[in-house]
Amino acid sequence: MPRRNPRIVLLGEFPPPPGGMAQQAELLADSLEREGCRVSRCRTNIHWSGPLRRVESFRYLRTLVKLPLIYGRFVHALGGASVCHIFSNSYVSFALFTAPALLICRGLGVRVIVNFHGGAAEAFLSSHAWWAVPLLRRADVLSVPSPYLREIFGRHYLRASVIPNLINLEQFADRPRVQGSARFIVTRHLEPVYGIDTVLRAFARIVQAVPAATLTVVGGGSQAAPLRQLRDALGLQECVRFTGQVENARLPELYAQADIFLNGSRVDNAPVAILEAFAGALPVVSTRAGGIGSLVTHGLTGLLVEIDDAEALADAALTLLHHPEQARALAANALAVARASTWSHVRLQWYEYYHLDDPAPPASASQVPPLRA
Repeated sequence: MPRRNPRIVLLGEFPPPPGGMAQQAELLADSLEREGCRVSRCRTNIHWSGPLRRVESFRYLRTLVKLPLIYGRFVHALGGASVCHIFSNSYVSFALFTAPALLICRGLGVRVIVNFHGGAAEAFLSSHAWWAVPLLRRADVLSVPSPYLREIFGRHYLRASVIPNLINLEQFADRPRVQGSARFIVTRHLEPVYGIDTVLRAFARIVQAVPAATLTVVGGGSQAAPLRQLRDALGLQECVRFTGQVENARLPELYAQADIFLNGSRVDNAPVAILEAFAGALPVVSTRAGGIGSLVTHGLTGLLVEIDDAEALADAALTLLHHPEQARALAANALAVARASTWSHVRLQWYEYYHLDDPAPPASASQVPPLRA
């Protein structure tokens, strides 16, 4: 039966560090708390300071030491909880956190929702179906942020519901666009799957056509040094800036200083970074990796090219530079998609899955304007 004044346990990564799934967990927690729900945040990304900080340098040791602490806190938080919401991903993350947490919830009789993210789901479920699929069937609800992941889950006879990633449009509303013409931005982790090298090679072609163009690369990761070397090898030292990792609160300002968002993903789902670009009214040019095609509609909310095709990525970006009216139309349509991902539009779905009463029904939900072809 529905309940009021519920207590919800959220298990997942929380900022810091910045990141898509951590940001989603924090946005959901904040939105629930504003409506009077009691939320327990159970972090899977514990970071130590002081003498214990030395443990962080030892990859496997730090995991071994932290897991008892994480699950001790988790079991304690489940006492009296109405529901547990697990932010889930593939491979090691699934084995270390999703699987044990799901079994603990089942053992304690706590309603459990597995909210699965990540573009590697197809490879993960294909190679680990024998144990991962039976576990996922034990969840009360499987939720995914894109039709792409729902389709993948369906191939394994798993029924998943789509609730889009959250975006806080208020962060972007007070950021007037700084006028420019050829300023590009990419905000992804500097990892091979996100194809920042493809973006750099595409930008090298863009600069040949538009010498005044600039590119800002926002994020950190294992490929930071190789990517800087590639930038230098391409002769882009003067027009490509690496900011390193930045706090989520700074991102709207960076989007406001850009004109076009570039994305070169090789593996992806429904990137929060693209949703943020939508919210910042930026036209998006991206590869069509994974679920990006279900988030970005080619020719309506952005332009899509094939994976690893730097030439096509550059040509699409130049098309928008040469046709600013098309860029503005794409950005306006994309902003409408972002509005459909705000809390006011997804809150009732979450309350339904939580089996909870709506604690604070809004007077009226804002309408999302239709997209313009």
